[in-house]
Amino acid sequence: MSAMKKTTAVFNMTALILIMLSLCFYIFSIFRMSIRQYTGLASWAGVLFVATAVAAVVLVSKLIKTDIRAILCCLILTLAELLIWNFIVQAQPVSDYELVWEGAGQIVAGTFQERVTGKDSIFVFCSYLAGYSYYLSLLNRLCHGSVLLASTIRLIIFAITNMVLYKTFRLYCGIRTSFCGTSLFIFYPFIFMGTGIFNNQHEAMLFELLTVYLYLRITKKHKSSVIGWILIGISVCLADFFRPASIIILIAVVVLSLVKALVEKEISFLYGGIIVIATYVLLSFLINRLFIVTGMAPYGVKSSNFWFKLLLGLTGEGMTHQETVDAAHTNFYFDLQYYGFDYDAYRAAAAEYVKELALNKQIDPKFLYHNIVYFAGFADNQYTYLGSAFIDSHPFVTDTLNSSGLIIYFASVVFASIRCFTKKILSHGEIALPALIFGGYFLVQIVFEMQTRYRYEQYYMLFLLAVPAMAWAWRKAALRFGNPKRDSADEEM
Repeated sequence: MSAMKKTTAVFNMTALILIMLSLCFYIFSIFRMSIRQYTGLASWAGVLFVATAVAAVVLVSKLIKTDIRAILCCLILTLAELLIWNFIVQAQPVSDYELVWEGAGQIVAGTFQERVTGKDSIFVFCSYLAGYSYYLSLLNRLCHGSVLLASTIRLIIFAITNMVLYKTFRLYCGIRTSFCGTSLFIFYPFIFMGTGIFNNQHEAMLFELLTVYLYLRITKKHKSSVIGWILIGISVCLADFFRPASIIILIAVVVLSLVKALVEKEISFLYGGIIVIATYVLLSFLINRLFIVTGMAPYGVKSSNFWFKLLLGLTGEGMTHQETVDAAHTNFYFDLQYYGFDYDAYRAAAAEYVKELALNKQIDPKFLYHNIVYFAGFADNQYTYLGSAFIDSHPFVTDTLNSSGLIIYFASVVFASIRCFTKKILSHGEIALPALIFGGYFLVQIVFEMQTRYRYEQYYMLFLLAVPAMAWAWRKAALRFGNPKRDSADEEM
C-alpha cells in the first residue's frame, strides 16, 4: 500500500471512529433520558403522528415527477403547516427573544442608542444581539410592531430553508427521496414547534445550509471557481452575523478542504479554503466597522461571551455565583458588574478562574456527563419559549409532539450511523461535511452552556446524513414485499 493510500485510510478510519462515537453516544442518551419519560397515551399518539406523516409523504411522493412540482409541494406544505401551527399557538416573545424584539421596537422609535452605548447593557456584552435587533427592526417597521404579523412573515425563512434542504438532497439523491426527506423534515416537531420565536438560529441556519449546499455543489462537479468559494465565504459570514456559533461551519468547510487537498492532491481545495477564510474575515470586518462608524453599535457586533458560556458549561454558574434574575440581568451580568463592566478585567479573571478550577480538580465529571447526556438525549425545549397560553393549557399536545419529535430524532441518528458506518466518509463530501459540522457542534457543547434547543443545527446535518440511508432501507423492504418502481438516481445509499 502506498504512503498516500495509508494516509487516506488513516484519515477515513479516524473520521469513522469519531463520528460513530458521537452518534452512538446520542443513541445512548436518547434511551437514557427520554424513553422512560414519554410513556402512555402520549407516546402512542406520537407513534401514530409519525406513522401518519410517513404514510402521507410516501403516498404524495408517487405524484411527484419533477423538481418544480416537488419544490412547489414542499413550499405549500411548509407554509400551510406553519401558518396553522402559529395561528393556534399565538406565540409571544419571552426571555432573550423579548429583549431583541423590544430592542427592535426601540430602534424604530429612535430610542435604542442608550442600550448600545452603556457597557452594562446586554446589547454591548452580547453585542451580536444588537445586530439581530437591527434586522428585526425591519420587520417591526414593516409590521407596525405586530408580533403576529412579523412572526408570520418570518415563516418565509423556514420555507426557503426547506427549499435549500431539498436542493441539497438533490445533489446526490433522486427526486422522490429528496421530496420525502424534505417533507418528513417539515413534519419534524422539534423544528416547527419553535417557529414563532424570534430566534437567531433560524436565520443563521438558512445561511449555514446554503453554505453546505454551495460547498457540495462546487466539490461534486469538480468545477471550483473563485466566485463559488467567495459565495461560500459570504454565506458563512452572514450565518455568523446572526449567530456566532456558526463559526463551526467555517471551521468544517476549511478543515474538509485542507484534508481533501492532501488526500486527493487537489490544490484547488487549498486555494478554496484560503478564499473562504479571506472572504469571511474581510466581510466580517466591514460589517463590524459599518456598525461602529455609523454609531448603530459603537462597540461593534462581534464581541464574544466565550468565557461566560464556558463557565456555565463547566460549573453551571458564574464566578460570583449569583443567579439570573431576568434576561437582561443574568449571572453573566452580575459577573461583569463585579468587575465594573471592565471586559478586559473580566476576561483575565475568568481565564484564571477556569485555570484554577482545572488545577484544583474542581470540575465535576459527573456534572459534565449529566449535562451532555441531557443535551444529546432530552426533548427539544424551544417550545417552552413560545410564551403561549395554548402550550401551557394543552400538555397532552406538547407531550405527543415531543414524543414524535424524539422518534424522528432517534431514527435520524440511527440511519445517520448506518450511512457513516457503511461508507468511506472522506470519499463522500455529502457525508464528510455534515458529519464534521455535527461533530463540531457536539464537541463545543461538551464544555459550553447546554440547552437542548442548541441542537437545532444538528437536526439538519443528521437529516442530510440519514435520508439516503432511510430511502435505501425503504427500497430494500419494498423489494422484499413487492416490486416497486425504482428511482434510478436513488440506487446508492
